[in-house]
Amino acid sequence: MGKSLARLGEGAEVDAVEKLLRELGDPAKEVDKAHKAWNKELAKARPSKSKRSAALKGVDKLTAGLHQELTSASDPETTRLLAELILRFDSESETAHEALGRQQVDGRWTTSEAEGWRSGRERAADLLHRAHHLPIEISIGRSDLPTLRELYGDEGIQVYAHGIHFHGGDDVEKLKRVLQSVLRGLALSHALRGGEMEVPPLAPMHYVLLRRDPEHFPRAIGEAGARGGLPASEIEAAKDYWWFFDSRGWATLRWQMDSDLASTVFYFCQERLRWQPCLTQGHCNWISLNLFGATVPTIFVTEPVFSEARTTTGMSRKLRGILRLATSRAIFASRLWMKNKVRAGERVPWSLAMVDHPGKISGEILLKATLVAEYLQDQQLLRGVIQSTQGKSKRVPAFEDALGQALPVFEEQWRRWLMGEEAQTGLRQRLQQQGGSEAPEAGSHPAVQVLQRIRAEAGAGLFASTEEDPGGFQMDLWLDPELSSMAHAHALYLELNPDLHALWPDVHYEEQGRPGYSVEGNLAGSHAVIAFSDSAEDAIDHWLATFYHRLPLLDPGMFGMGYGQVSDIIVLDCTSLTAPTYLDAWVVWPADNAAAVPRSFRPELPNPVPGENQSAWGYPITLQAFGKDMAGPLDVRMRLFLGNDAAAAAEVACHFLSPSAPKNPELAPANAFCLIPKQQLAASHTYTVVAESASLGKVLRWSFRTAR
Repeated sequence: MGKSLARLGEGAEVDAVEKLLRELGDPAKEVDKAHKAWNKELAKARPSKSKRSAALKGVDKLTAGLHQELTSASDPETTRLLAELILRFDSESETAHEALGRQQVDGRWTTSEAEGWRSGRERAADLLHRAHHLPIEISIGRSDLPTLRELYGDEGIQVYAHGIHFHGGDDVEKLKRVLQSVLRGLALSHALRGGEMEVPPLAPMHYVLLRRDPEHFPRAIGEAGARGGLPASEIEAAKDYWWFFDSRGWATLRWQMDSDLASTVFYFCQERLRWQPCLTQGHCNWISLNLFGATVPTIFVTEPVFSEARTTTGMSRKLRGILRLATSRAIFASRLWMKNKVRAGERVPWSLAMVDHPGKISGEILLKATLVAEYLQDQQLLRGVIQSTQGKSKRVPAFEDALGQALPVFEEQWRRWLMGEEAQTGLRQRLQQQGGSEAPEAGSHPAVQVLQRIRAEAGAGLFASTEEDPGGFQMDLWLDPELSSMAHAHALYLELNPDLHALWPDVHYEEQGRPGYSVEGNLAGSHAVIAFSDSAEDAIDHWLATFYHRLPLLDPGMFGMGYGQVSDIIVLDCTSLTAPTYLDAWVVWPADNAAAVPRSFRPELPNPVPGENQSAWGYPITLQAFGKDMAGPLDVRMRLFLGNDAAAAAEVACHFLSPSAPKNPELAPANAFCLIPKQQLAASHTYTVVAESASLGKVLRWSFRTAR
C-alpha cells in the first residue's frame, strides 16, 4: 500500500499509512523499515498520465479492501482509524462517513458537534465584520500635557472618545484611525463575551503618541524624570522599551505603525480587567490578529519557544521558519502552524499557558492560548470561564471546574475543533479532477509564476533575515491548498451575488443568509485582492495598475497565497501568509529600466483621491519601504519627470500620496508612497522618478519606458 503511494509522489498519504500501522500495533522495526523504503520511492517518484490513470484503479482496489476491514472491525478505535484512512483516499465514501457518525448537511458531511462549531465560527465572523465597520464619533481639541509642550510647543492636539484620549503632534488623521481601531477592538471583545456590539464603559485613559523623530522618546523620558513623572531609578530602563507609564496620569509611547499602536493601546485597556493571563493574552491576540493585523504586545519574562514540527504539508524548513514569523501577523498562519503540530502528533498543552504573568506566555504557548480563546468564544464559554477563574491561584483545578471536565478531555475536543476546519479532498477525487493527467506543480501556477517575476523585478525577492539565515534569502511563493480552497469559496459567493461586484468594502465580505455564504470564504475575501478577469495574468496586470491593490503583491514578507477562480472572478489571498520584514528594503514599481510599461491607471475601490476621475490618470509609480529601521513615517518626497535627465526634463503633474498625507484619510498604507500622474502617460517615452528622504540621507533615481 505504502509503496504504490510513494511511487505516485503522495507523501501525505504515505505518512498516513505509516501512522495507521503504528496505531494498529504493527512492530515498530517493520514499520520503520517499510517507511524508509517508501521514502526512497518518494525521492524518485515521477508521476505521469499513465501512472495516475492506473493509480485511480489502484486506489479503488485499496479502498475496497479497507471497506471490508471496516465492516469487520470490532472496536471503536480501529473503526475510527480505518474510516479516517478511507476518507484520505475517497472523501465521498458514505460508509466511512457514517462509521464516524456523520450526516450530510447542505451537501457537506458533518457531525452535530461540528455544526455547533460552525455556528460559533459564523457568529464570530459576523461580529468581526460588524466591528470593522462600527461607526465611532471622535472629538478633536488642543492638548496641554507638559510632555507635548516640551516637544511640540503649541502644536499639541488630542483626539478622544469614550474616555480614551490620544495626545500627539499634528497627525490628526493617524490619531483618529488608531483610536477608531482601538475602540472597535473593545466593542468586539465586549460582543464576543456576550454583550452588545458597543464600546463598554471605560475609566478615563490618556496616551501620548509621539512622532517618529528618534530624539522625541528620550526627551519625553527626560521631561518625565525632571518633573516627577518617572522615578530616577527607572529612567535608564525606560529607554529600552516602547512605552513607559507617567505617574502624572498617562502612558507615553514611541512612534509605531497604526496596527502595532492599536494592538498596544487595546491591550493596555484589556489588561486592566485582571483576567487570568492566559485568557487575556489569548483573547487579545485573537482580536489583534483579526482586527489590527498585529500580535499582542508583551515584555517577555521567558523567551518565545517554537519547536520544529514534522509536517505532512510539503513545507521546507525555511518555509516553516517564515511561517513562524507570520504567526505574529495573521490568524491563518497561527492555525496552520498549530495544525502542523497536531498532524505530527506533537502537543502544546494549554496548561503551559496557565501562569501568573503574561510575559511567560509567548511563542507556541501564545498561539495555543489564542486558539483556545477562539474555541471558547465559538462555544460561547469565554465569559463564564473568565468569571469562574478570575483571581484563582490554583489555575489548573480552577479551569477544570469552570469547564466541567478534565483538561485532557478538553484538549481532545479542542483538537477535533481545530482539525475539523479542514475540507478534506480524497486522493481519488484529486486524481479525477486532474482527468488522469499529470498534476501541475504549485510553482507552475500562472499566478505564482507572474508574481515571482514581478516581485524579483521590483526588488521584493529579498526576504527577512532569520537566526538560521541571517543574510536573508530568496524563495518561491507557497501556493497553499487550504487558502486556495477558501479563495475559491469566496469567488463562488461573488458569482452567486453579482450585485456586490461594484460595492466596496462589501465585495470583500460575506453576509449570512446570502447564497454561497461560508466562514472560510468570508475569511479569504477579507484578506484578498479581487478582480473580474479571464486569467491570472490579466488580474495581476489590473492590480499592478492601481495603488491600494498593488501594495500587498510587492510586500517582500508575502511568502504564501491562495488563488481561487470561478468564471471571470478571481480572488487572490495575499495577506494571510505574510511575515514581518526585518531587512531594510526599498521596493519600486515600475522597476528600474522597465520597458513597455502601461500608460493608464486602472480604477479601483476605494478611490485613492476621492472626487477625482480615475479613468483620466496615468500609470501609478510606487515606492514601499520595509525593515526595522524604517518603521515610521519617512519624509519621502517623490517627483516624476519626462525624459532621462531629471535636471533638464519637465516635471509631470501628479497626485502624491504618502502615509502622513493620504488623499483618502481612511486608508494610509504604512511606508507606501505613490505618484499618480494626472494624465495618461505618453506612448514610447522614458520617464524618470526621483525619491528623496532627508532623514535617511537617501536619494533614489530610476527610469522606465512606456509601451507604444
